[in-house]
Amino acid sequence: MGSCTRVALTTLTIVVLMAGCADRPAPSVTQPGSAEPARLKRIVGAVVSDPPFLSYKIVSAAQGGYPGAEALESLVHTGLSTFDREGRLRPVLAEDLPSTDNGQWQVFPDGRMETTWKIRPNAQWHDGIAFTASDLLFTKRVVDDPDLPFFERQPATLIERIVAPDPRTVTLTWKRPFIQADALFSRFMAMPLPSHILERAFDADPATLANLPYFTQEFVGSGPFKLRDWVPGSHIIVQANDAYVLGRPRVDEVEIRFIPDQNTLGANILSGTVEFTIGRGVELETAMQIRDQWADGRMETAPVNWNQMFPQFLNPNPAVVGEVRFRRALLHALNRQEIVDTLQFGLSSIAHSYVHPTEPEFKEIESNIVKYEYDPRRAAQIIDELGYTRGPDGVFVDGSNRKLTVQLRSSAANQGKMLLTVADYWQATG
Repeated sequence: MGSCTRVALTTLTIVVLMAGCADRPAPSVTQPGSAEPARLKRIVGAVVSDPPFLSYKIVSAAQGGYPGAEALESLVHTGLSTFDREGRLRPVLAEDLPSTDNGQWQVFPDGRMETTWKIRPNAQWHDGIAFTASDLLFTKRVVDDPDLPFFERQPATLIERIVAPDPRTVTLTWKRPFIQADALFSRFMAMPLPSHILERAFDADPATLANLPYFTQEFVGSGPFKLRDWVPGSHIIVQANDAYVLGRPRVDEVEIRFIPDQNTLGANILSGTVEFTIGRGVELETAMQIRDQWADGRMETAPVNWNQMFPQFLNPNPAVVGEVRFRRALLHALNRQEIVDTLQFGLSSIAHSYVHPTEPEFKEIESNIVKYEYDPRRAAQIIDELGYTRGPDGVFVDGSNRKLTVQLRSSAANQGKMLLTVADYWQATG
């Protein structure tokens, strides 16, 4: 089973949407040559937090993360590539993804690699400055600074050299193979940073980088929307980027309100004040209440994580926890489908693998996935084979007549129902 016992329920990101996302009343604007004013297409959403920065990596490193911070950043910023809803990596600021087919990903006999990115000719920042290879060279410098722990340094340490033969090309030499090299300069490692805005301040004092107003009210990105207004503790307003590299958004303006309280968020949705939510953070119970009362909207879910348990391998107590067969027995003792149906309202699934069935790689590994189906008899048989016997009360005991007990702990306050459910199943097995 490896190093973790997966209670193995895929956790969800929950999004609530107005049916059709009808345009809200908004000021009219007059298009050139048009006698009739055009209505501004404007929608209002909410996020279940009050993010202090418009950089997901800085928020995660400095504050431990805020629900919806990544989705909020995606409105105003993008990278060379991004993952779509099906989990496929797609080029955005780059013309194409490096691959062995197009010759932009080479693997050499000694294990070193070379990847090349070509930037789209129309790529630019919100202030109209061209997005060039110099921005990627600068981003790599920031990532390499050990005193700025905001970004994923592991892939960066594998890069031997980065060069820019021209303003639209950047080539990286890798010390050894790295399968996610085509996801560089995205949310995976670090979103591109504008050298024309930040490089001078970084050179003067790298430690002050995260405190610059650039990451708040003066943010300049390369995404589909531009920052228009940001009121901490209240809301953020973004407007369509006419020069977005993949084309202007169909919506002219988006307001995202910061509503950390679940009850307040639910009331706003049901009243029609808020038309959709972005990012993670809507609790499942709240979402179900909204779904049952909200005739004009719908709820969407997507897998984002797993509920999992990690065994104590260092001086485990009892020692049998260190036995892989015992951990298999623990999985067989859990009716995970029933947990999905009851605690997650049937909206989730059993995570038999770290790769979700919706991901492109799943089909390639599906036949090799080991599944531990609910089988309490098999669980009891394995425990019996490990030298335990059932006592008069049905609880397993070892050779010294000590009861088999396993301690469950969680650092998450909202995992109480899950822990009690798991405990019930294990107690029923003995």
